[in-house]
Amino acid sequence: MSIEIVTHVWAERFPLFANALRYHLTGPIRHPPSVPVTFKICYTPSDSQVIAVLDEFADYNSPAYKIVRLPLPLDLLGRRHYGRDLSAAESRADLVWFADVDYYAGPGCLDTVYREWEREKAAMLWPDSCLISCTHVLGDSQIAEAVSGLSPTPVASEFKHNRYSKAIGGTFFIDGDYARDVGYLRGEQPPWKKPMRPFEDTPCDVRFRKQVQNGGVKMRAITIPNFYRLRHCESAIVTHKVTT
Repeated sequence: MSIEIVTHVWAERFPLFANALRYHLTGPIRHPPSVPVTFKICYTPSDSQVIAVLDEFADYNSPAYKIVRLPLPLDLLGRRHYGRDLSAAESRADLVWFADVDYYAGPGCLDTVYREWEREKAAMLWPDSCLISCTHVLGDSQIAEAVSGLSPTPVASEFKHNRYSKAIGGTFFIDGDYARDVGYLRGEQPPWKKPMRPFEDTPCDVRFRKQVQNGGVKMRAITIPNFYRLRHCESAIVTHKVTT
Protein backbone atom coordinates (compact mmCIF):
# COMPACT_ATOMS: atom_id res chain seq x y z
CA MET A 1 0.00 0.00 0.00
CA SER A 2 1.68 3.20 -1.13
CA ILE A 3 1.50 6.35 -3.26
CA GLU A 4 4.33 7.79 -5.31
CA ILE A 5 4.29 11.46 -6.34
CA VAL A 6 6.47 12.29 -9.35
CA THR A 7 7.26 16.00 -9.69
CA HIS A 8 9.53 18.07 -11.90
CA VAL A 9 10.98 21.34 -10.62
CA TRP A 10 13.38 23.93 -12.05
CA ALA A 11 14.24 26.76 -9.70
CA GLU A 12 17.44 27.94 -11.36
CA ARG A 13 15.46 30.09 -13.77
CA PHE A 14 12.30 30.37 -11.66
CA PRO A 15 13.36 30.77 -7.98
CA LEU A 16 9.74 30.92 -6.81
CA PHE A 17 9.49 27.21 -7.61
CA ALA A 18 11.80 26.41 -4.69
CA ASN A 19 9.19 27.88 -2.34
CA ALA A 20 6.43 26.04 -4.21
CA LEU A 21 8.38 22.82 -3.66
CA ARG A 22 8.25 23.45 0.09
CA TYR A 23 4.46 23.68 -0.12
CA HIS A 24 4.33 20.55 -2.27
CA LEU A 25 6.48 18.49 0.12
CA THR A 26 4.74 19.81 3.25
CA GLY A 27 1.22 18.51 2.52
CA PRO A 28 1.67 14.84 3.51
CA ILE A 29 3.72 15.86 6.57
CA ARG A 30 1.05 18.16 7.98
CA HIS A 31 -1.78 15.86 6.83
CA PRO A 32 -0.36 12.29 6.86
CA PRO A 33 -2.37 9.84 4.75
CA SER A 34 -2.95 6.31 5.98
CA VAL A 35 -0.62 4.88 3.32
CA PRO A 36 3.10 5.62 2.86
CA VAL A 37 4.04 8.39 0.44
CA THR A 38 7.19 8.66 -1.67
CA PHE A 39 8.09 11.82 -3.57
CA LYS A 40 10.22 11.34 -6.69
CA ILE A 41 11.67 14.80 -7.37
CA CYS A 42 13.11 15.35 -10.85
CA TYR A 43 15.59 18.23 -11.00
CA THR A 44 18.88 19.21 -12.58
CA PRO A 45 22.07 18.70 -10.51
CA SER A 46 23.15 22.34 -10.89
CA ASP A 47 19.93 23.59 -9.26
CA SER A 48 21.26 24.56 -5.84
CA GLN A 49 17.92 26.01 -4.73
CA VAL A 50 16.07 22.73 -5.25
CA ILE A 51 18.89 20.81 -3.58
CA ALA A 52 18.69 23.13 -0.58
CA VAL A 53 14.96 22.45 -0.20
CA LEU A 54 15.48 18.69 -0.51
CA ASP A 55 18.18 18.89 2.15
CA GLU A 56 15.79 20.80 4.43
CA PHE A 57 13.24 17.99 4.20
CA ALA A 58 15.69 15.11 4.53
CA ASP A 59 15.04 14.89 8.29
CA TYR A 60 11.41 14.01 7.61
CA ASN A 61 12.29 10.78 5.81
CA SER A 62 10.63 7.80 7.47
CA PRO A 63 8.88 4.56 6.47
CA ALA A 64 5.71 6.64 5.93
CA TYR A 65 7.32 9.57 4.10
CA LYS A 66 10.26 9.45 1.73
CA ILE A 67 11.89 11.75 -0.80
CA VAL A 68 13.82 10.19 -3.67
CA ARG A 69 15.95 12.39 -5.93
CA LEU A 70 16.10 11.91 -9.69
CA PRO A 71 18.77 14.24 -11.14
CA LEU A 72 18.46 14.78 -14.90
CA PRO A 73 20.25 16.89 -17.51
CA LEU A 74 18.30 20.08 -18.19
CA ASP A 75 17.28 19.05 -21.71
CA LEU A 76 15.72 15.85 -20.34
CA LEU A 77 14.27 17.55 -17.26
CA GLY A 78 12.38 19.90 -19.58
CA ARG A 79 10.86 16.94 -21.42
CA ARG A 80 8.64 15.70 -18.63
CA HIS A 81 7.68 12.52 -20.42
CA TYR A 82 11.25 11.26 -19.97
CA GLY A 83 11.37 11.60 -16.18
CA ARG A 84 7.80 10.40 -15.81
CA ASP A 85 8.43 7.29 -17.88
CA LEU A 86 11.64 6.52 -16.00
CA SER A 87 9.79 6.92 -12.70
CA ALA A 88 6.88 4.76 -13.88
CA ALA A 89 9.25 1.92 -14.75
CA GLU A 90 11.00 2.12 -11.37
CA SER A 91 7.93 2.65 -9.19
CA ARG A 92 6.70 -0.05 -6.81
CA ALA A 93 3.72 2.01 -5.63
CA ASP A 94 0.06 1.05 -5.95
CA LEU A 95 -0.78 4.52 -7.23
CA VAL A 96 1.40 7.05 -9.03
CA TRP A 97 0.56 10.76 -9.12
CA PHE A 98 2.25 12.62 -11.97
CA ALA A 99 2.13 15.99 -10.26
CA ASP A 100 3.20 19.60 -10.68
CA VAL A 101 5.15 21.43 -8.00
CA ASP A 102 2.36 23.94 -7.32
CA TYR A 103 -0.09 21.37 -5.92
CA TYR A 104 -0.70 20.86 -2.19
CA ALA A 105 -2.43 17.79 -0.73
CA GLY A 106 -4.50 18.91 2.25
CA PRO A 107 -6.46 16.91 4.85
CA GLY A 108 -8.00 13.74 3.43
CA CYS A 109 -6.80 14.47 -0.10
CA LEU A 110 -4.51 11.49 -0.69
CA ASP A 111 -6.59 9.09 1.40
CA THR A 112 -9.63 9.91 -0.75
CA VAL A 113 -7.71 9.30 -3.97
CA TYR A 114 -6.35 6.00 -2.67
CA ARG A 115 -9.76 4.87 -1.45
CA GLU A 116 -11.35 5.73 -4.79
CA TRP A 117 -8.58 3.90 -6.61
CA GLU A 118 -9.22 0.80 -4.50
CA ARG A 119 -12.94 1.03 -5.31
CA GLU A 120 -12.72 1.92 -8.99
CA LYS A 121 -9.53 0.10 -10.03
CA ALA A 122 -9.25 2.65 -12.82
CA ALA A 123 -6.11 3.13 -14.88
CA MET A 124 -6.44 6.90 -14.45
CA LEU A 125 -8.20 9.07 -11.89
CA TRP A 126 -8.29 12.85 -11.87
CA PRO A 127 -10.03 15.54 -9.79
CA ASP A 128 -13.32 16.96 -11.01
CA SER A 129 -12.30 20.23 -9.33
CA CYS A 130 -9.44 21.91 -7.54
CA LEU A 131 -9.03 24.76 -5.08
CA ILE A 132 -6.93 27.38 -6.88
CA SER A 133 -5.55 30.69 -5.59
CA CYS A 134 -8.17 33.40 -6.18
CA THR A 135 -5.65 35.36 -8.27
CA HIS A 136 -2.16 34.75 -9.60
CA VAL A 137 -0.83 37.67 -7.56
CA LEU A 138 -2.34 36.24 -4.39
CA GLY A 139 -0.80 32.88 -5.24
CA ASP A 140 2.61 34.54 -5.54
CA SER A 141 2.11 36.03 -2.09
CA GLN A 142 1.15 32.64 -0.67
CA ILE A 143 4.19 30.95 -2.19
CA ALA A 144 6.50 33.72 -0.98
CA GLU A 145 5.60 32.79 2.61
CA ALA A 146 7.30 29.39 2.27
CA VAL A 147 10.85 30.60 2.85
CA SER A 148 12.25 27.67 4.84
CA GLY A 149 11.17 24.36 6.33
CA LEU A 150 7.52 23.35 6.40
CA SER A 151 5.25 25.72 4.49
CA PRO A 152 2.22 27.44 5.99
CA THR A 153 -1.12 25.68 5.69
CA PRO A 154 -3.20 27.09 2.80
CA VAL A 155 -5.97 29.44 3.97
CA ALA A 156 -9.17 28.17 2.34
CA SER A 157 -10.67 31.67 1.99
CA GLU A 158 -7.82 32.61 -0.36
CA PHE A 159 -8.80 29.88 -2.84
CA LYS A 160 -11.75 29.26 -5.12
CA HIS A 161 -13.11 26.15 -6.82
CA ASN A 162 -12.04 25.48 -10.37
CA ARG A 163 -13.71 22.64 -12.25
CA TYR A 164 -11.76 20.28 -14.50
CA SER A 165 -13.63 18.87 -17.48
CA LYS A 166 -10.67 16.63 -18.24
CA ALA A 167 -7.42 15.48 -16.70
CA ILE A 168 -4.60 18.01 -17.04
CA GLY A 169 -0.89 17.39 -16.76
CA GLY A 170 -0.42 17.78 -13.00
CA THR A 171 -3.51 15.79 -12.02
CA PHE A 172 -2.82 12.32 -13.47
CA PHE A 173 -3.33 9.67 -10.77
CA ILE A 174 -2.27 6.42 -12.45
CA ASP A 175 -2.68 2.80 -11.37
CA GLY A 176 0.78 1.50 -10.46
CA ASP A 177 0.58 -1.66 -12.57
CA TYR A 178 -0.60 0.37 -15.55
CA ALA A 179 2.26 2.82 -15.05
CA ARG A 180 4.82 0.04 -14.92
CA ASP A 181 3.39 -1.82 -17.92
CA VAL A 182 2.61 1.08 -20.24
CA GLY A 183 4.87 3.84 -18.93
CA TYR A 184 4.56 7.46 -19.98
CA LEU A 185 4.65 7.49 -23.79
CA ARG A 186 7.16 4.66 -23.59
CA GLY A 187 8.69 3.62 -26.87
CA GLU A 188 6.96 6.33 -28.91
CA GLN A 189 8.77 8.57 -31.34
CA PRO A 190 6.85 11.78 -30.65
CA PRO A 191 7.25 14.98 -32.62
CA TRP A 192 8.88 16.73 -29.68
CA LYS A 193 12.07 14.71 -30.19
CA LYS A 194 13.12 17.78 -32.19
CA PRO A 195 14.92 20.59 -30.33
CA MET A 196 12.63 22.27 -27.84
CA ARG A 197 12.73 24.92 -25.15
CA PRO A 198 12.96 23.27 -21.71
CA PHE A 199 9.58 23.44 -19.98
CA GLU A 200 8.13 25.82 -22.55
CA ASP A 201 6.84 23.03 -24.81
CA THR A 202 4.80 20.33 -23.05
CA PRO A 203 2.70 18.43 -25.61
CA CYS A 204 3.40 15.19 -23.76
CA ASP A 205 0.54 15.76 -21.28
CA VAL A 206 -2.15 15.82 -23.97
CA ARG A 207 -0.51 12.96 -25.82
CA PHE A 208 -0.47 10.79 -22.69
CA ARG A 209 -4.10 11.52 -21.83
CA LYS A 210 -5.13 10.55 -25.35
CA GLN A 211 -3.04 7.40 -25.10
CA VAL A 212 -4.94 6.37 -21.99
CA GLN A 213 -8.30 7.33 -23.54
CA ASN A 214 -7.57 5.26 -26.63
CA GLY A 215 -6.31 2.29 -24.65
CA GLY A 216 -9.73 0.95 -23.69
CA VAL A 217 -9.01 1.23 -19.95
CA LYS A 218 -11.09 2.69 -17.15
CA MET A 219 -10.78 6.43 -16.44
CA ARG A 220 -12.73 8.38 -13.83
CA ALA A 221 -13.07 11.92 -12.52
CA ILE A 222 -13.48 11.93 -8.75
CA THR A 223 -14.18 14.51 -6.06
CA ILE A 224 -11.07 15.13 -3.96
CA PRO A 225 -11.22 17.24 -0.78
CA ASN A 226 -8.58 19.87 -0.02
CA PHE A 227 -6.78 19.54 -3.33
CA TYR A 228 -5.00 22.89 -3.70
CA ARG A 229 -3.16 24.56 -6.55
CA LEU A 230 -1.07 27.65 -5.86
CA ARG A 231 -1.28 29.83 -8.95
CA HIS A 232 1.64 32.10 -9.80
CA CYS A 233 2.44 34.89 -12.22
CA GLU A 234 5.68 33.45 -13.53
CA SER A 235 5.43 30.15 -15.37
CA ALA A 236 7.97 27.81 -16.90
CA ILE A 237 5.36 26.67 -19.42
CA VAL A 238 4.81 30.06 -21.07
CA THR A 239 7.16 32.84 -21.94
CA HIS A 240 5.15 35.71 -20.46
CA LYS A 241 3.96 36.67 -17.00
CA VAL A 242 0.33 36.54 -15.87
CA THR A 243 -0.58 39.66 -13.90
CA THR A 244 -4.03 38.93 -12.51
